Amino acid sequence: MGCCGVNVDGGVAGGGSSTTITGLVPAGLPHPEDIIFYVDASNAGSYPGSGTDVTDMSGNATDGTLDGGTAVVNGSFVFDADNAKGVSFTKNAALDNVFDGGATLMTVVRLDGNTGSGRFVSTENAGDTTGWSLHGVIAFSADGNFPVFVRRSAGGTDGSWSGSNAALPLRGAPSGGGNAYGSFSVTYDDSVLSNDPTLSVNGQRPNTPSGTNPSALGSDVGSDIIIGNRNGGSSNPDCDSRITIIWGNGRILTQSEQLTAHNVFASLLNQIGSSPGTATVESDGLAGAPHLVRIGGLMQPPEPASGNDGCTDLGLYSDTGKGITGSGTTGGAILSGRDNELEGGADFSCVVSGQTNRVGTSSNGVIAGGTSNTITGGGPNFIGAGQSNNITGVTSAVVAGSSNSCSSGTGDIIGAGSFNNIGTQGVSDHNIIGAGFDIGIIRGSKNCIVGGDTHRIGAFSAITSFVFIGGGQANKIGVIGGNEQSDWSFIGGGKTNEINGAQYGVIPGGRENDITDGADYGYAAGRRAQVDHAGAYLWSDSTDQDEDSNRVNQHKVVATGGVAERTTVGFGGDATDPGEAPERFNGHATTTDATPDVTTIGTLATNQRTMMFEVEIHSSRDTGTDFRFDKFVVTVYRTGGTVTVGSESVMTPVDPSASGVTYSFGNTGDNVEITITGVISENWQHTYKFTRQQGGLTS
Repeated sequence: MGCCGVNVDGGVAGGGSSTTITGLVPAGLPHPEDIIFYVDASNAGSYPGSGTDVTDMSGNATDGTLDGGTAVVNGSFVFDADNAKGVSFTKNAALDNVFDGGATLMTVVRLDGNTGSGRFVSTENAGDTTGWSLHGVIAFSADGNFPVFVRRSAGGTDGSWSGSNAALPLRGAPSGGGNAYGSFSVTYDDSVLSNDPTLSVNGQRPNTPSGTNPSALGSDVGSDIIIGNRNGGSSNPDCDSRITIIWGNGRILTQSEQLTAHNVFASLLNQIGSSPGTATVESDGLAGAPHLVRIGGLMQPPEPASGNDGCTDLGLYSDTGKGITGSGTTGGAILSGRDNELEGGADFSCVVSGQTNRVGTSSNGVIAGGTSNTITGGGPNFIGAGQSNNITGVTSAVVAGSSNSCSSGTGDIIGAGSFNNIGTQGVSDHNIIGAGFDIGIIRGSKNCIVGGDTHRIGAFSAITSFVFIGGGQANKIGVIGGNEQSDWSFIGGGKTNEINGAQYGVIPGGRENDITDGADYGYAAGRRAQVDHAGAYLWSDSTDQDEDSNRVNQHKVVATGGVAERTTVGFGGDATDPGEAPERFNGHATTTDATPDVTTIGTLATNQRTMMFEVEIHSSRDTGTDFRFDKFVVTVYRTGGTVTVGSESVMTPVDPSASGVTYSFGNTGDNVEITITGVISENWQHTYKFTRQQGGLTS
């Protein structure tokens, strides 16, 4: 464990390692620039081993004195008598009213096996009228250890909060004596009376503290900081104090930062909040413990037991039931993370990182990271990351996500998402779920679901194979009844579409479409299309009612808005009702003299070679006395890079007396144009439309 500007001396005691740190605060603590008080009874920088002087190593010169009855044993301040005052520190101004604007207080205590309650650290005066105090209750039970924080008011109602009834256990705390350590911490900002503190044990928040807010605040200027018993009082905690640290300057540590600080002290003290079995913790190291490797925050368990060959464990632990457990594992490795586990028989398996991941009796399994992921199937399997993913099959993989499961079979893959599963009701091989939520391939082989929500493939007793669901919601293939195999079927997307008992069925999308038992090669699309016959093709419209097929190999289209069919090719426009010529282009021009009006009426596509269309032209003088109607066939050819346009009148003009108006067709490049020439001093209106088009593409 390194420190900032310190001297580090090593030694050995009872087979364990020994580290004495002299100087400033340990390296790795969050926000060291805001640490304004730091005392460590085992550090010669705070207490040299004799005398009564105690030094604050933060640099703020808040130095203290051992009061009568207080001793230092095993690197901790020991309060053995009710009249022992503890350690008193004359505050630097930086510690006056330290919680005004926000601060974090943490204390690391040595648990001596007794139960009870008392004060860890405070700034209260003899009358308990100002300042604050951090208390602790210790019971060595699963929910009996919790902190209490009090903020005194000036003659009014005190603020008092407790983290009881849901606190974390102080791991490793022996019920009959011995040495173990735990941390208690509080964050608080009393600049607003309605603010509540956070209270934590071992860097983890037990629950939202309950309590009352102060009615007013009393200043603690002029009072001392007391570690242990308050001045003139008679109450002591049933534990000994090792480290006390305060972050000021408005610094409220996040929960993650509190856990980091706890883990730094864990590494410093060899054991804190964990239990190495028979090992005991002393200030100079782990006496009588097997060889331990410490690489940071928490503690590693002993090396793998006999029968585990060539294994490596570099993880961190708060529970010594983890690590490389059992026996019979060859070549296994835990490379980092916390509370990860390889069980006996997990040959050549590896947990790279993460927390509480486990490889059971599965060889060649790999968990790259994440939390609470598990591999228990035989043979090589892989979990990339995520949370609570599980593999019990063989050569399967879950890449990421949460609560995904490959339950049985070989070669299954889940990419991501949540609560997806493969093979819950039998062997399911070589299936893929890309992502999504609550997707299941219940039983089957070589199937694929790309994504979406609540899709299902396969029945409890049937093996469905070679089917595909692209996306959408609640689509199903082969899930109803007993032996409802629906192999080689396809649902592209949509919602609540189903293929059951029909092979080679296709539903491209839509909603509530069904291909039922025996309707092989069926096709259903639209809404509520029900294909009940083999080879039937049914396309239903948006009407909210079932539409059924009627016979084998039927082609049926339901279109309550009518059906239109086009047999020509051209540009622009849409087909209208059957029997009415499609209007492909409409135009309008005005001529008031003999100046031609030229309008582009279409453009040849770059790959278009020919085009032919009919055009009708209606011309009239605005006085309504003259009228003309013409109809032409226009042909367009592309030869190499040259476009040629020709036209032919196909009807005798109505009212030839208006023959002064002329029409012609030509082009500018690929643009096809109509030119209309009027009559001098006459106002003519011209409208035209295309009635039929066709064209050919270049080869």
